[in-house]
Amino acid sequence: MANLPESSTFDAGVYQLETTDPVIGGPSGVSNTPLKNLANRTKYLKDHVDAIEANFAPKASPALTGTPTAPTAATATNTTQIATTAFVKASVSADAAPAGHVGATGNAHGVATTGAAGFMSAADKSKLDGIGSGANVASVDGATGVVNLANLSAFGRSLGGNGYQRLPGGLILQWCSAEGVVPDVFDTGSKTTISVNFPIAFNQLLQVTVCHGLGTSAEAGEMAYGISGQSNTGASAVFTRLMGSGTYGTETVRAQFFAIGY
Repeated sequence: MANLPESSTFDAGVYQLETTDPVIGGPSGVSNTPLKNLANRTKYLKDHVDAIEANFAPKASPALTGTPTAPTAATATNTTQIATTAFVKASVSADAAPAGHVGATGNAHGVATTGAAGFMSAADKSKLDGIGSGANVASVDGATGVVNLANLSAFGRSLGGNGYQRLPGGLILQWCSAEGVVPDVFDTGSKTTISVNFPIAFNQLLQVTVCHGLGTSAEAGEMAYGISGQSNTGASAVFTRLMGSGTYGTETVRAQFFAIGY
């Protein structure tokens, strides 16, 4: 006993046995025609169902391809349903201005604007406004008043032969020089005082020192010198020759001062 052969075709109809049909079996027998029609249809449907199920994504962690779609939830939806790109775009647009925020101190902060500090403190906003517009600030690295990033006063300087350099902590370095004529050791009153004014005045001078270089008529005669006076605005030094000269009766020297203060 064998099974009827089946074909994966959806037969147009199911043959109805007539009263005059002879009883004939076998795959092509008229008695099996209605059964064969039904078997073909069943196989056709089963093959299609199998193909569909083979291409279905699993319910657990499906790996979708193409451009899958889903219903777009309302903007305020807060559930576990799928969020489409349309939902995300609408939600971001609705929240373009951040909601109110309560900081660590318990104070509520609104949205930061050009007129309101918002999330930052009022003091911080003032500093940022100062950088952007030149407004006054309390202090930036020891500097007060108008802040200009291109020329922050805390780093003010003049880099000439007589100049200064301000440092952010408030320290000021200054240097300057001047020439003077020192008499020969055998001359009466064989010393001279050379004085300078600092390029800018210190609030407080801490230390000043002096050395000497060759002037316009200097020779290798030995020289004694030292600071003889100092203030917040300038300094003086005394120079005396220790050896006489057989070439020049006097000697021109350049006194070079270096001062530190704030």
